[in-house]
Amino acid sequence: MFARLLAIVCLLCVSTSSGRAASLPRVETTLAVHLQANAAFSPEIRNQMKMELDSILEPAAIRIFWLDAQESRDFRSMRVELKGSCGVPNHADGHAVLGAIPASALASTSVYKDSILPSSWVNCDTLNRLLLSSIALQPKWIRDYAYGRAMARVLAHEIYHILAQTQVHTSTGVAKESVSAADLVSSRFVFNSEAIIGLRSHNRVLLGAAKN
Repeated sequence: MFARLLAIVCLLCVSTSSGRAASLPRVETTLAVHLQANAAFSPEIRNQMKMELDSILEPAAIRIFWLDAQESRDFRSMRVELKGSCGVPNHADGHAVLGAIPASALASTSVYKDSILPSSWVNCDTLNRLLLSSIALQPKWIRDYAYGRAMARVLAHEIYHILAQTQVHTSTGVAKESVSAADLVSSRFVFNSEAIIGLRSHNRVLLGAAKN
């Protein structure tokens, strides 16, 4: 397992995104994300999450601007609440989640009537259990690397629902309905072309300031 995860790290610089949806005009969108953590999590996890999310969203021409808790959200933004303690400690106790689970068990986004609202939460405790058997025995730098990458992929799933304004999932990729630990820590797990088209066709979506 250590060798496989080390290989994942080595592939970071060479992994690429698929489904460029070249037929659509490339108009960059900036999305401000207000991150609210209920418990502290390591800067290494946070930095890896940000880098991986940038990589996932780049084919859809979406740029993330991160807001601190003290900053105003009086412009286009979304709110993300991290529930629980985000991070798998070394030799973690507890019961691992085996197999694929619904993405909704890891995170969810608010819905009002037919609108997907810009307010999401991520359940770190469930994510911990899903990743437990894959990374608990690894050195801290590998655990942080893999966990940050997994968090980014979970968050990208919710951003897809918000910007594409759909509750429908794709058959493959980050926007699919169920995910496994292998999906979240693999060297390459991206949006498929269907999801990228949905994201790049989101002109009709106007994100207002998320309400608590």
